[in-house]
Amino acid sequence: MPYVVNPRAATPNVIPAYQGVTTDTVIQLAAQTGANIAGMFTSGTTLSSVVWEGQSQLTLSTPSVAWYTAGGTQTGYDVGQVVISPVAGDVSALNPSGQYRVLIYGTTSGEQVVIADCESNVLASPGSTSPSPPDLVTYDYCLEQLTDISLSATQIDRLPGLIGEASSAIRSWCNRTFTQQTYIESCDVELNGEIRLTEIPINYISRIQSNPQTAITITNNGANEAWVVFATTGDSTGPTGITITGLILNSYTSGVLSSPVVSFTANMTISQLASVIGAVSGWTAYADSVLGLYNVSELIPQDALIGKGATPNDQPDGGANLRVYTSNITDAAPHPQDGMKTGLIWVGRQYQDVGPRWGQGWEELNGPGPQAPGFVQVTYNGGYATIPREVQLATVELVKAAYERLKSELLLDSEGAAEYKYKINPEMVDMLPRNVRQGLSRHKVWDA
Repeated sequence: MPYVVNPRAATPNVIPAYQGVTTDTVIQLAAQTGANIAGMFTSGTTLSSVVWEGQSQLTLSTPSVAWYTAGGTQTGYDVGQVVISPVAGDVSALNPSGQYRVLIYGTTSGEQVVIADCESNVLASPGSTSPSPPDLVTYDYCLEQLTDISLSATQIDRLPGLIGEASSAIRSWCNRTFTQQTYIESCDVELNGEIRLTEIPINYISRIQSNPQTAITITNNGANEAWVVFATTGDSTGPTGITITGLILNSYTSGVLSSPVVSFTANMTISQLASVIGAVSGWTAYADSVLGLYNVSELIPQDALIGKGATPNDQPDGGANLRVYTSNITDAAPHPQDGMKTGLIWVGRQYQDVGPRWGQGWEELNGPGPQAPGFVQVTYNGGYATIPREVQLATVELVKAAYERLKSELLLDSEGAAEYKYKINPEMVDMLPRNVRQGLSRHKVWDA
């Protein structure tokens, strides 16, 4: 009977696993002190395994496991050797740089016991993952800067994940991504005719759009309730933002919910979108004769990121109106004092048909969102081709702080025993340590 097996003494105790690869690992079982592994198992002892994150978490996979036969002369149950084979498909579903628990069971005469208790480090296959946006420091640079602290092999395995987390935290605190790429940003024009873009420095501006007008009206005349909302992927706080993929046409008729999705296709015009919507039972859509020729990608996102009522009784439009910007500003200019570095761009005061936005007719200031006459959308290239050195160093410092935080409880500043009291270290309550915030201070884009 295998009761004298020492599960944690299995060798190797850490099973390597690589995404997209099936890997065989031979494990040598060990007996308790003074016992001999030979003869503990028989050919009738069946094997099974389970992979999970620990405690009461769900089972993630059940890798194949068998007695290890070497050269056709060894039977694994005689010497306590098993081979476990995490398959490519199961490993691909696990998180790269993640750590998991692996149990191997042996069952003899209907009695099941744990014969190996191991860990598994999941590593991404070379080139299989690409963070978007890219990390603020490279793996090699970060490892080089961490030479003053001693890192174990397991801690080094965690480095890619910590770099990604530190990069995300710094981007969140600074309210910018730093990465050079194309951005589309909506801005409310200030009273002096200026806007401020976020992803500085501004390398070039390809387009500034204004004067939003209704391009399509969508209505459901037969439903008790109806509303339209964009179908999206991504999230508004993420580095890549939201991607609009189509429209969701929601309606309740006699208590039954219907939510067909009209997907956008390549080169689809707003008029073509109206035709597709009109083919859905109960729905009608009318596109403007001129604006209907615009591509569906020109629809202003803010118009339907919050559902718009689509029955004739819904206020204020009696249907879901979606807009496009109808004009491109031609005389915009950066602020004369480093406008491209600071993101300050002059676009001029915007006007509406009934009068100017400011001065006489001030009441036109009322009304938020893209329907306001002073609201513009800017398409521009911003960010750094090479991340500033102080940002890279701040990222390394945050990675170092993460290692230290994982080793000890840094939240506690002091405590007493007689009349129990404690004090929380305010430095560790903040999102970023003070030295990191100081290094990033000139790169932070402050909220308006």
